[in-house]
Amino acid sequence: MSVMDKTSKLRIEKSAVTNDYPGLLSFINSKGIWSYLSREWVSAIDASLLHDNIDKTQFIHPIDRSKYTSLLKESFEKKFEFTIDFRIRKNDGSYIFIRETGRPSRDIKGEFTGFSCIGIDVGDLISIKPEKDKLAFLVNTIMEYSADAVAIYDIETRLVKMNRKAEEILGINSADVAGKKFLEIFPSAESEKSYQDLLKAIEGDTIYNTHYDSKISKRTFENYLFPMKDENQNVYSVLGIAHDITDYIETTIELEKTYKTMEEKNRELERSNKELGSFTYVASHDMQEPLRKIQAFGKRIVEKETQNLSDSGKDYLSRMVEAAHRMQKLIDSLLEFSRTTTATKKFEVSDLNILIDEVKRDNRFSLEEKQAVIEVSPLPVISVVPFQFKQLVSNLISNSIKYSKTSESPRITITSDIIPSKQIDRAGKLNGINYCRIRFSDNGIGFDPVFSEQIFELFQRLHGRAEYSGSGIGLSICKKIVENHQGFITAEGKPDEGATFYVYLPMKH
Repeated sequence: MSVMDKTSKLRIEKSAVTNDYPGLLSFINSKGIWSYLSREWVSAIDASLLHDNIDKTQFIHPIDRSKYTSLLKESFEKKFEFTIDFRIRKNDGSYIFIRETGRPSRDIKGEFTGFSCIGIDVGDLISIKPEKDKLAFLVNTIMEYSADAVAIYDIETRLVKMNRKAEEILGINSADVAGKKFLEIFPSAESEKSYQDLLKAIEGDTIYNTHYDSKISKRTFENYLFPMKDENQNVYSVLGIAHDITDYIETTIELEKTYKTMEEKNRELERSNKELGSFTYVASHDMQEPLRKIQAFGKRIVEKETQNLSDSGKDYLSRMVEAAHRMQKLIDSLLEFSRTTTATKKFEVSDLNILIDEVKRDNRFSLEEKQAVIEVSPLPVISVVPFQFKQLVSNLISNSIKYSKTSESPRITITSDIIPSKQIDRAGKLNGINYCRIRFSDNGIGFDPVFSEQIFELFQRLHGRAEYSGSGIGLSICKKIVENHQGFITAEGKPDEGATFYVYLPMKH
C-alpha cells in the first residue's frame, strides 16, 4: 500500500495515454461498490461487465485480492488517495498487471462520494514468471491453512505476515500489525526468550525449542526459527513456525498422574496378594490342624466311648463333629476360590468334548449314585485354561445334581453355538471376535428369576443348610473362572422348572 505523491500522479496519467489499455476508468461509490467501469475496462476483461454495481474483486488474482480489499477499506476510512499494483483476469484466462490510483471525490457540498480511479497496464514493468506465480500462490495457501502458527519477520524484526493460526493464538489481526516491529506488537517481551531467539535467528542461527512456554499466548509450543538467506548467505528474513503442544502436555501430565495411581494400586495389589498368600498358608496348615484333631478325637470317642455318653452327650458330640466337617469343607472351598483367583492362567487350544468326558469320568460315582444322565452335543475347539474349564463344568454339574428333584433322576443337557460379539448385549465384551456360548440346562428345582445375579455372589445360598449342604462358593468359583477367560456367565430359571446356565467364552486369546 502506498500513497501517491504528485510526481507519481503525473507519471501515471502520462502512462495512461500511451498504454495498450488507456483510460481504465472506474468509480467506487461511498458504499464501496464499483458503480462505473469504462468501456476500456470491459474490453480488457469481459464485455459482460458492462453494467452497474459490479464486484470487480472477483476478477482479481487470489494472491492480490486481500491486499486490494484491505487497502480499499483503509482508504475509505481515512479518505486519502491510494495506489496499488494487482493482477486482473483477462478474457483468455491470463492475468495482466494493473497499477490503479484512486482519488477521493466530493460533491459541491464537500461531502465524500467515493473514489475516482484510473488504471494502467504495467505488465512490462512488473514481470513474474507463471511458474514463480504458481509457486507463490501454493506457498501462500499452505501457510494460510497450516495447522501450525507461521510468521515472517524482516531483519529489523518487523512483521511481514502471519497466518490465520497465529492470529487465532495471539488474538490479533495480521493487517493491524503488519510492518510493526516485534516489540511494538509485544512491548513486554524485550527480555523474553521469544524476542532473544528472534534476534539470534536474524544473526543467522537456526533455533529449535522442543518445549517453549509462551508468556504472550499462555500456551506451550514446539517452535522453530529459520533464517532465510540470499545467494550470498545474508539473512533477509526469518520464518517462525510454532506447533501448539499444550493439549499434548496436559494429556501427558494426566497420563503420568494415572500411571502413578496405577503404580500405587499395583503396590496395594501386591501387598494384598502377599496377605492372600499368607491367608492361604494359614488356611492350608494352621487352621486345618485343629479341625483334623477335632474330627480325629471325635471319631475315637464315637468308636470307644459312646457307651459312656448320655443321649444328650451323643447329640452334642455328633453336632461338634458335623460342625468341624462343615468347617473343613468351607476352608477347602475358600482355598479353591483363592487358587482360581491367583493361579497362573495358561491358555491352550482344547477340544471341549474331551475335557467334559474327563469331568464325567472324575464324577462317575456321584453321577451313578444319583442316576444322573448327561447329554452332550458336539462342542468346538477353543482356547481355554484346561484345568479351570474342567473345574467350571464340574461345579455346574455338581450344582445341578445337588438341586435335583427327589421325584426324578437328574438330567443335564450341554449344547453350544458360536455367536459374533456384535450380537451380545453385554458390557465388557471383546469386540470383533466370536464367542462360544455353552448352555448347561437341567431338570432340577430351579430358582426364582429375581435371584439370577445373586446366585453368583460369594456365600450366597437360596436354601437353608438343612435342606441342601454346601458352602455357597461353587457358583462364585464358576463366575471367577469365566472372568479369567474374559467371558461372562448368566443364569435363567423358574421354580420347579429347572435352571439353565449360559457360559460365554472368547474363541481365542
